[in-house]
Amino acid sequence: MEKLEKYSEQIMTLAVDFLPKILMALVVLIIGWYIIKRLSRFVQKRMDNSKISKELQPFIISFVSIGLKIVLITIAAGIVGIETASFAALIAAVGWSGHAGQPQQLCLRRTHFITAAL
Repeated sequence: MEKLEKYSEQIMTLAVDFLPKILMALVVLIIGWYIIKRLSRFVQKRMDNSKISKELQPFIISFVSIGLKIVLITIAAGIVGIETASFAALIAAVGWSGHAGQPQQLCLRRTHFITAAL
């Protein structure tokens, strides 16, 4: 019986310590998701008025949206207390691995994208 009381007391202590962090992370996620949605719409409207190809626009909007959502989830995980340094390193490694064997093409793609955006 003593063990049960001890465990229930530990659970209550953890809940009191952890619950505000979870609530704050949820608030950040909800507000962040709303801002990302608005920002994606803004980018869509700006692209409609630009000279960027209509076929390329959905890709760029998805890229911006997904990138911002990854940053948002990383921020929320940091608020909860999850260590995010290794998560950020993993994202960077995965992002770079797609271009590991093609450094010249990467430079050409970025140059083409920059000039297309101007």
